Amino acid sequence: MFKIALCDNETCFSKQIENIIKGYYSENRVLFEFYTFTSGVDLIKYIKNFKRFDLIYLDIEMPELNGIEVAKIIRNDMADNLTEIIYVTSKDIYDRELFQVQPLGVIEKPIINNNEIVKYLELALKRTSNEYKFFAYKIKETNYKILLNDIMYFTSSGRSVTLTSKNSKITFYSNMLEISYCLPQPHFLQVQRSYIVNCDYILSFNRNELFMEDGKRISIGKSNRKFVRQILLANDRRRHL
Repeated sequence: MFKIALCDNETCFSKQIENIIKGYYSENRVLFEFYTFTSGVDLIKYIKNFKRFDLIYLDIEMPELNGIEVAKIIRNDMADNLTEIIYVTSKDIYDRELFQVQPLGVIEKPIINNNEIVKYLELALKRTSNEYKFFAYKIKETNYKILLNDIMYFTSSGRSVTLTSKNSKITFYSNMLEISYCLPQPHFLQVQRSYIVNCDYILSFNRNELFMEDGKRISIGKSNRKFVRQILLANDRRRHL
Protein backbone atom coordinates (compact mmCIF):
# COMPACT_ATOMS: atom_id res chain seq x y z
CA MET A 1 0.00 0.00 0.00
CA PHE A 2 1.41 3.38 -1.07
CA LYS A 3 0.65 5.97 1.64
CA ILE A 4 -0.01 9.53 0.46
CA ALA A 5 -0.52 12.61 2.65
CA LEU A 6 -2.30 15.67 1.23
CA CYS A 7 -1.61 18.75 3.35
CA ASP A 8 -3.30 22.01 2.33
CA ASN A 9 -5.46 24.46 4.25
CA GLU A 10 -7.49 24.81 1.04
CA THR A 11 -9.13 21.39 0.87
CA CYS A 12 -10.31 21.83 -2.72
CA PHE A 13 -6.74 21.36 -3.96
CA SER A 14 -6.20 18.23 -1.87
CA LYS A 15 -9.43 16.79 -3.23
CA GLN A 16 -8.44 17.65 -6.79
CA ILE A 17 -5.07 15.87 -6.42
CA GLU A 18 -6.72 12.85 -4.79
CA ASN A 19 -9.23 12.55 -7.64
CA ILE A 20 -6.45 12.74 -10.25
CA ILE A 21 -4.52 9.98 -8.48
CA LYS A 22 -7.67 7.84 -8.15
CA GLY A 23 -8.06 8.15 -11.91
CA TYR A 24 -4.49 6.91 -12.27
CA TYR A 25 -5.35 3.96 -10.00
CA SER A 26 -8.32 2.95 -12.16
CA GLU A 27 -5.96 2.58 -15.12
CA ASN A 28 -2.87 1.11 -13.40
CA ARG A 29 -4.23 -0.78 -10.38
CA VAL A 30 -1.77 0.69 -7.91
CA LEU A 31 -3.13 0.64 -4.35
CA PHE A 32 -3.09 4.03 -2.63
CA GLU A 33 -4.04 5.08 0.88
CA PHE A 34 -4.90 8.77 1.35
CA TYR A 35 -4.62 10.94 4.47
CA THR A 36 -5.79 14.56 4.33
CA PHE A 37 -4.54 17.33 6.63
CA THR A 38 -5.45 21.02 6.71
CA SER A 39 -2.40 22.18 8.68
CA GLY A 40 1.28 21.38 8.96
CA VAL A 41 0.88 20.99 12.72
CA ASP A 42 -1.63 18.15 12.29
CA LEU A 43 0.58 16.44 9.71
CA ILE A 44 3.63 16.49 12.00
CA LYS A 45 1.58 15.22 14.95
CA TYR A 46 0.35 12.29 12.88
CA ILE A 47 3.82 11.35 11.67
CA LYS A 48 5.19 11.48 15.23
CA ASN A 49 2.40 9.29 16.61
CA PHE A 50 2.09 6.83 13.77
CA LYS A 51 4.40 6.37 10.80
CA ARG A 52 5.99 8.18 7.89
CA PHE A 53 4.34 8.52 4.47
CA ASP A 54 5.68 7.42 1.11
CA LEU A 55 4.66 10.71 -0.52
CA ILE A 56 3.46 14.09 0.76
CA TYR A 57 1.78 16.79 -1.33
CA LEU A 58 2.58 19.85 0.76
CA ASP A 59 1.16 23.35 0.49
CA ILE A 60 3.70 26.09 1.19
CA GLU A 61 1.41 28.92 2.30
CA MET A 62 -0.17 27.63 5.53
CA PRO A 63 -0.68 29.30 8.93
CA GLU A 64 1.29 28.20 12.04
CA LEU A 65 3.73 25.96 10.19
CA ASN A 66 4.27 26.66 6.51
CA GLY A 67 5.30 23.95 4.07
CA ILE A 68 9.00 24.78 4.20
CA GLU A 69 9.02 24.56 8.00
CA VAL A 70 7.13 21.26 7.91
CA ALA A 71 9.62 19.79 5.41
CA LYS A 72 12.57 20.90 7.56
CA ILE A 73 11.10 19.09 10.57
CA ILE A 74 10.66 15.93 8.49
CA ARG A 75 14.15 16.08 6.99
CA ASN A 76 16.17 17.44 9.92
CA ASP A 77 14.41 16.68 13.23
CA MET A 78 12.99 13.33 12.12
CA ALA A 79 16.00 12.45 9.94
CA ASP A 80 13.65 11.24 7.20
CA ASN A 81 15.08 11.55 3.72
CA LEU A 82 13.04 8.70 2.27
CA THR A 83 9.60 10.34 2.22
CA GLU A 84 9.07 12.09 -1.10
CA ILE A 85 7.78 15.67 -0.85
CA ILE A 86 6.01 17.56 -3.63
CA TYR A 87 5.27 21.21 -2.98
CA VAL A 88 1.97 22.73 -4.11
CA THR A 89 2.05 26.52 -4.26
CA SER A 90 0.56 29.61 -5.86
CA LYS A 91 3.94 31.37 -5.77
CA ASP A 92 5.89 31.76 -8.98
CA ILE A 93 9.10 32.74 -7.18
CA TYR A 94 10.73 30.09 -5.02
CA ASP A 95 12.95 30.73 -2.03
CA ARG A 96 16.29 28.92 -1.84
CA GLU A 97 15.03 27.23 1.35
CA LEU A 98 12.49 25.38 -0.76
CA PHE A 99 15.16 23.21 -2.31
CA GLN A 100 17.27 22.59 0.81
CA VAL A 101 14.85 19.83 1.83
CA GLN A 102 15.18 17.98 -1.51
CA PRO A 103 11.60 18.10 -2.82
CA LEU A 104 10.71 15.77 -5.65
CA GLY A 105 9.03 18.65 -7.47
CA VAL A 106 6.87 21.77 -7.34
CA ILE A 107 3.31 22.05 -8.68
CA GLU A 108 1.75 25.45 -9.21
CA LYS A 109 -1.80 26.42 -8.25
CA PRO A 110 -4.28 26.48 -9.80
CA ILE A 111 -3.71 22.91 -10.99
CA ILE A 112 -4.62 22.87 -14.66
CA ASN A 113 -2.38 20.05 -15.90
CA ASN A 114 -3.25 16.57 -14.63
CA ASN A 115 -0.19 15.17 -16.38
CA GLU A 116 2.08 17.05 -13.98
CA ILE A 117 0.47 15.29 -10.99
CA VAL A 118 0.85 11.92 -12.71
CA LYS A 119 4.46 12.60 -13.74
CA TYR A 120 5.61 13.23 -10.18
CA LEU A 121 3.47 10.38 -8.84
CA GLU A 122 5.12 7.91 -11.20
CA LEU A 123 8.56 9.22 -10.25
CA ALA A 124 7.74 8.78 -6.54
CA LEU A 125 6.47 5.25 -7.18
CA LYS A 126 9.65 4.41 -9.04
CA ARG A 127 11.93 5.79 -6.33
CA THR A 128 10.11 3.93 -3.55
CA SER A 129 9.59 0.69 -5.47
CA ASN A 130 11.06 -2.63 -4.47
CA GLU A 131 14.06 -1.97 -6.68
CA TYR A 132 14.96 0.95 -4.43
CA LYS A 133 15.01 -1.45 -1.45
CA PHE A 134 17.83 -3.48 -2.99
CA PHE A 135 21.50 -2.81 -3.52
CA ALA A 136 22.83 -4.11 -6.82
CA TYR A 137 26.45 -5.12 -7.47
CA LYS A 138 28.45 -7.11 -10.00
CA ILE A 139 31.11 -9.77 -9.56
CA LYS A 140 32.91 -10.54 -12.82
CA GLU A 141 30.07 -10.65 -15.36
CA THR A 142 27.27 -11.66 -12.98
CA ASN A 143 24.78 -9.21 -11.45
CA TYR A 144 23.54 -9.67 -7.89
CA LYS A 145 21.30 -7.78 -5.50
CA ILE A 146 20.74 -7.80 -1.74
CA LEU A 147 18.11 -6.21 0.48
CA LEU A 148 19.29 -2.88 1.86
CA ASN A 149 17.93 -3.84 5.27
CA ASP A 150 20.29 -6.83 5.39
CA ILE A 151 23.42 -4.72 4.86
CA MET A 152 25.34 -3.74 8.00
CA TYR A 153 28.20 -1.74 6.50
CA PHE A 154 30.56 -1.28 3.55
CA THR A 155 34.37 -1.21 3.79
CA SER A 156 36.69 -0.05 1.04
CA SER A 157 40.28 -1.05 0.39
CA GLY A 158 41.99 0.12 -2.77
CA ARG A 159 39.71 -0.59 -5.74
CA SER A 160 37.54 -3.12 -3.90
CA VAL A 161 34.61 -2.81 -1.51
CA THR A 162 33.50 -5.40 1.03
CA LEU A 163 29.81 -5.55 1.91
CA THR A 164 29.13 -7.01 5.36
CA SER A 165 25.60 -8.32 5.81
CA LYS A 166 23.88 -10.22 8.59
CA ASN A 167 24.94 -13.52 7.01
CA SER A 168 28.01 -12.96 4.85
CA LYS A 169 30.83 -10.80 3.51
CA ILE A 170 30.93 -10.01 -0.22
CA THR A 171 33.81 -8.30 -2.01
CA PHE A 172 33.53 -6.66 -5.44
CA TYR A 173 35.16 -3.89 -7.48
CA SER A 174 33.77 -0.41 -6.75
CA ASN A 175 34.47 2.71 -4.70
CA MET A 176 32.72 4.57 -1.89
CA LEU A 177 31.52 7.41 -4.10
CA GLU A 178 29.68 5.01 -6.40
CA ILE A 179 28.31 3.10 -3.41
CA SER A 180 26.98 6.25 -1.70
CA TYR A 181 25.02 7.26 -4.83
CA CYS A 182 23.05 4.00 -4.60
CA LEU A 183 22.08 4.27 -0.92
CA PRO A 184 19.30 6.20 0.82
CA GLN A 185 20.70 9.00 2.96
CA PRO A 186 21.08 9.40 5.91
CA HIS A 187 19.83 5.85 6.57
CA PHE A 188 23.28 4.84 5.34
CA LEU A 189 25.96 7.11 6.69
CA GLN A 190 29.58 7.54 5.59
CA VAL A 191 31.41 7.95 8.89
CA GLN A 192 34.91 7.99 7.46
CA ARG A 193 36.67 7.58 4.13
CA SER A 194 36.56 3.78 4.22
CA TYR A 195 33.24 3.02 5.94
CA ILE A 196 29.54 3.48 5.13
CA VAL A 197 27.24 2.05 7.82
CA ASN A 198 23.58 1.17 8.09
CA CYS A 199 22.34 3.17 11.08
CA ASP A 200 19.93 0.39 12.05
CA TYR A 201 22.87 -1.80 13.09
CA ILE A 202 24.57 0.74 15.37
CA LEU A 203 24.25 -0.46 18.98
CA SER A 204 25.85 2.63 20.53
CA PHE A 205 28.29 5.40 19.75
CA ASN A 206 30.49 8.03 21.32
CA ARG A 207 32.38 10.99 19.92
CA ASN A 208 35.04 8.82 18.32
CA GLU A 209 33.53 5.42 17.58
CA LEU A 210 30.51 3.40 16.52
CA PHE A 211 29.77 0.01 18.06
CA MET A 212 28.04 -2.30 15.58
CA GLU A 213 25.78 -5.27 16.27
CA ASP A 214 28.40 -7.75 15.05
CA GLY A 215 30.94 -6.42 17.56
CA LYS A 216 32.79 -4.26 15.04
CA ARG A 217 34.16 -0.94 16.31
CA ILE A 218 34.37 1.73 13.63
CA SER A 219 36.19 4.99 14.18
CA ILE A 220 34.50 8.23 13.07
CA GLY A 221 36.62 10.53 10.91
CA LYS A 222 37.53 13.81 12.59
CA SER A 223 35.99 15.92 9.83
CA ASN A 224 32.75 13.88 10.01
CA ARG A 225 32.21 13.83 13.77
CA LYS A 226 29.87 16.78 14.11
CA PHE A 227 27.65 15.76 11.18
CA VAL A 228 27.57 12.07 12.18
CA ARG A 229 26.64 12.94 15.75
CA GLN A 230 23.79 15.20 14.55
CA ILE A 231 22.36 12.45 12.34
CA LEU A 232 22.65 9.73 14.97
CA LEU A 233 21.06 11.89 17.68
CA ALA A 234 18.24 12.79 15.29
CA ASN A 235 17.71 9.08 14.56
CA ASP A 236 17.53 8.37 18.29
CA ARG A 237 14.95 11.12 18.77
CA ARG A 238 12.87 9.72 15.92
CA ARG A 239 12.90 6.20 17.42
CA HIS A 240 11.62 7.56 20.75
CA LEU A 241 8.89 9.87 19.36
